[in-house]
Amino acid sequence: MKLAVNLCIGAYIQALSESLALGARQGLSIGHMLDVLQEASYASGWLKGKLGVLKGEKTTVTLDIRTLRKDIMSAVATGAISGVPMPLSAGTLASLSAAVAGGQAGADLGELVRFVREAMVQEFE
Repeated sequence: MKLAVNLCIGAYIQALSESLALGARQGLSIGHMLDVLQEASYASGWLKGKLGVLKGEKTTVTLDIRTLRKDIMSAVATGAISGVPMPLSAGTLASLSAAVAGGQAGADLGELVRFVREAMVQEFE
């Protein structure tokens, strides 16, 4: 059950990371996007509880990137053994692995949003 729950938060945080990175690249402010997203019909309690860290405030770590990476890796491996394709989870695992490699292993999961935006977005000349 733990893997099923963490797959959902992993997918949500990955989608949020990509959404905010794309919006920021198009000139939208993170604060404004978060204000709008927290009022969306699909907004989760997690989002509302993590607004501080998502806006750059230092907060207590409740779930770190390393731990979620371990759980997503276990879920993807279990899916492979069980014949369940998990492309979304594999993409989430790639982002979490990049964050761990980038020194963010012990950071709160909410920090993945900033990491994707600042370390993974490409510059084209």
